[in-house]
Amino acid sequence: MQHAAPARRLRHVRAPSPLHFPEEAVVPETKRHLEIRTLLYTVLKTFADRAAIGSNQFVYWSASDPSRCLAPDAFVRLGTPDTLFGSWKMWERGAPELAVEIVSELDADPQTWAEKLAKYHELGVLELGRTSPDRPR
Repeated sequence: MQHAAPARRLRHVRAPSPLHFPEEAVVPETKRHLEIRTLLYTVLKTFADRAAIGSNQFVYWSASDPSRCLAPDAFVRLGTPDTLFGSWKMWERGAPELAVEIVSELDADPQTWAEKLAKYHELGVLELGRTSPDRPR
């Protein structure tokens, strides 16, 4: 007959400090980017009776790591009431089904976009739209 090993007690050297999930950051935005983002938000807001809509708020997907976040130009979570929120925490609200990125100078570089795309995969968004309004047609 084997005896179970005694349970290990978790001991902390110091009390754990609470994590801070910021709700805002200063990020420059061109007027064209602002106009397109505002138009996109206004159009998506017509679905607010059946979806939560966000624009430029942080979306966090790791409750233990505040650096794991994105701030889509617009995002939608279907079947969730649209309420006021400062940031979107997936462990409380679920993943957005749709996210939209308006390409700016900062993320037009293929390597930068590849890194951002990898984050969207990690986030678990189902559909990602990307538009580049300043790209020649």
